[in-house]
Amino acid sequence: ATKVPNYIRVKRLTSTYFVCVSAKDNVARVKQILGDTILNGEKKPEEMRLYTSKTPGDYTLLDDTLPVERAGLENDMVVYLCYYDADQGKWENVQVSQPEDLDDYADDDEEFEEEGLSSRKEKGKSKA
Repeated sequence: ATKVPNYIRVKRLTSTYFVCVSAKDNVARVKQILGDTILNGEKKPEEMRLYTSKTPGDYTLLDDTLPVERAGLENDMVVYLCYYDADQGKWENVQVSQPEDLDDYADDDEEFEEEGLSSRKEKGKSKA
């Protein structure tokens, strides 16, 4: 039987990257994959840190030498990515933006559509 690859979701700010990982890979390899492919070489592995979180606001730094399996990285697990800020001389904090609630915009869209329809009707009447 063919083993299905595992994917982890790596989040930073408003981005989520899906990374295919093997149980044999270590955390450093995951960072290498991120840097080389997804980030197009913009960041080196040593400029990245990966964290996990069991409870919101409580983050655990993953050791680069840990194999994916021992680090507890399971299929579809969320991992947080932070960069080293050379200008500040320190690591940034975990930053993930929560998506905004779509319900707030549903009402706005309806109003916009109603306004758009009424203005179209008026335009049509004035031309006739």
